[in-house]
Amino acid sequence: MIIFKRRRRPDVKLPRGVVVHFHRNGWVDEDGVRLWIDSIWGKRSGHVNNENLLVRDAFRSHTTESIKPHLKECKVQTVVIPGGLASVLQPLDVSLNKPLKDHLHEEWNQWMKNGHKLYTRSGYMWPPTLETLYQFVVTAWSKIKVETIIKSFKKCCISNMVDGTVDDVPWEREAHELDSDSSMEQLAGEDHTFPQDVADLPILEKLPESSSEVFSPCYHSTT
Repeated sequence: MIIFKRRRRPDVKLPRGVVVHFHRNGWVDEDGVRLWIDSIWGKRSGHVNNENLLVRDAFRSHTTESIKPHLKECKVQTVVIPGGLASVLQPLDVSLNKPLKDHLHEEWNQWMKNGHKLYTRSGYMWPPTLETLYQFVVTAWSKIKVETIIKSFKKCCISNMVDGTVDDVPWEREAHELDSDSSMEQLAGEDHTFPQDVADLPILEKLPESSSEVFSPCYHSTT
């Protein structure tokens, strides 16, 4: 879903395939959330017969009372990420925003070098059209691998298996998280030996006896 910073929808024809919303501040308001639920969340295959968990940040429009009936119709259990913890518990912040912005930057650079541009009589360049910006986002998102999205949920411990087989995923570092090759060499050269009493400490004494609190599949709002 793409949200453009405009007061009203312009008279332009955008390609199909992506839901578009307009807001004067470029935010997702209540109308935008309803549009996302009806056009994206509610259109997922198999959602009618499955219990689902929706993890949202604490932005006001995500948690208003008027949104709850829409979610209830989709058989959704909701969880709100406390303020200040999105960088730890929100998949977009943890693994997806940076590579997406990097790809968007690449699209902008390519357009600046080779794209068709219009200029005013004074010689100032007009900004890219909505159609061009739309294509920037579509192309950039297409470069995000499905495996990266799946792993982002595991790194946030949202959809992890209860048998502990993926408990190491949250501590794995993505390539873009390393500042430079020198930082990698520094990590490799450090002594990571733990005291024996710490190394022998069990991380998880006992797995949950019930999986009633685990919902599958798990999805996350991308608004």
